[in-house]
Amino acid sequence: MVTGITPLRAAPTTPAAPPVEPSDEALVDARVTGSDRLARNMVLGSLVAMVVIRLFTEVVAVLPRFFNFVDVPIVAGLAVYSAIAPPTPRSRSLMRPAYGGYLIALIALWGLSLVTNVNRVSPMPALLFLYLVVSPVVVYMVVYRIWPVGQGLSLSKTFVRLAIAQFVVVVVIDLPRFIAGDQNPDLISGTFGENAYQLVFFLLTFGALLAGIVTFEPRRIAARLALPLAGGTLLVIFLAQYRALLASTFIAIFVLGMLLARSRGRGMFVAAGTALAVFFIFTMVLSRFPLLRFDRAINAIREEPGALVSGKLTAAQRVGDMFRDEPRMVLTGSGPATYSSRAWRTFGLTGIVGGHADVAGAYVEALTGESYRTDVNLKYVMPQLTGSSIFGSEGLASPFGSYVAILAELGLGGLVLLFAIYFGPFLRSARMAVFSMERARPGDPLPALLLASVISFLTLLQMGVLDNWLETTRVTFTSWILFAVAHKEFRARLRPSPQTAHRD
Repeated sequence: MVTGITPLRAAPTTPAAPPVEPSDEALVDARVTGSDRLARNMVLGSLVAMVVIRLFTEVVAVLPRFFNFVDVPIVAGLAVYSAIAPPTPRSRSLMRPAYGGYLIALIALWGLSLVTNVNRVSPMPALLFLYLVVSPVVVYMVVYRIWPVGQGLSLSKTFVRLAIAQFVVVVVIDLPRFIAGDQNPDLISGTFGENAYQLVFFLLTFGALLAGIVTFEPRRIAARLALPLAGGTLLVIFLAQYRALLASTFIAIFVLGMLLARSRGRGMFVAAGTALAVFFIFTMVLSRFPLLRFDRAINAIREEPGALVSGKLTAAQRVGDMFRDEPRMVLTGSGPATYSSRAWRTFGLTGIVGGHADVAGAYVEALTGESYRTDVNLKYVMPQLTGSSIFGSEGLASPFGSYVAILAELGLGGLVLLFAIYFGPFLRSARMAVFSMERARPGDPLPALLLASVISFLTLLQMGVLDNWLETTRVTFTSWILFAVAHKEFRARLRPSPQTAHRD
């Protein structure tokens, strides 16, 4: 909760430092040490590596594909550094990252499900399941611990630079292929290799950040280039859009507009401008790129809205069938990585081995020599893999989705925990954003970071229905890093440093 708390304070400077004028560098801590820089650069470097690695493994292909698993050394490196690096006095007073209790509960439930389904569970897929579900929260906890307070602007600038990198790759590499081919939106993927869906997620997050920069940091270069950056963002989103995320895009933009309107003045102007830009660019895409078939999707949704969720309802009904057949699974699930989770899909070799949907397939095939199947998977999931689509989207028709998978494999308690883990940061980010926007000084980078965190988790919550996105580290790590930094920066504003408290 953010009510009943002390007024927002800027991060302190040393007494000898000159006062910081409201500008791009507002609220930056002048006492950054060498260890602080190392911690900051580790976090920012981890984010950059996660976002750009597939450009070098799949597009220009100068690195082997096993570099796609860069998330594993990132988690390990951040965790080791967090364990050995002593926190500064300022950080020590903020050492209460959230969600540790949820993490322990989820691990305990994983263990219970493993023990009660020991004859069905395979060790390696079960361990991968645990890693994919738990590691994003671990990343949040270690980033929150090591992040040096007062460096939020550096994260914001990194996001801007990564977005510019997306535009460069789209213009130089993706658009020529898109225009010369059949205007397949999967070809618009930026630095995300062969996965256009992850590009859309990143650009929605960046769009929220950019709106916050324009509203609260008007003197930054990014704010002065807002028109081409925002126009490019929306255009690429619609070109790369797979139709299952069309509704999510408009929901995210609507929520962003509502939050910006709370700040009044410039925020209301930015919200109105965003709405007009969305309408204009979407209309242009409809008329100029008919092969994307957005018009057909919109007409189909208008005429038969129930069809949009029919595939996911069928997947949920099949989990209900399994629970009726074995009632104890409501509490224990069928076992980790036994039904339709991303861990099962990795070892199940359901995609084209070596394709973008099955990056690990070649390695799993070499390691195990066979596809991983279980009795519940064969009975309830495999019959749904028909290759059909809804409104041109195979994702809407597939049995895959994080909520369905966790419900089936860990039971009802697992679903409740997973939703709480991801809904919590969304709600907390929204509350912190409103509080920060009402008290922000000109040039304050925190409101923009919090707006980006809101839209990032809002999009993830919706993507969890469509596919196993809450088990995809390339998108979850981005959200949790952003939230960890914004959360710590926000709490630092509410709690004066020991030096400041002593002077007061």
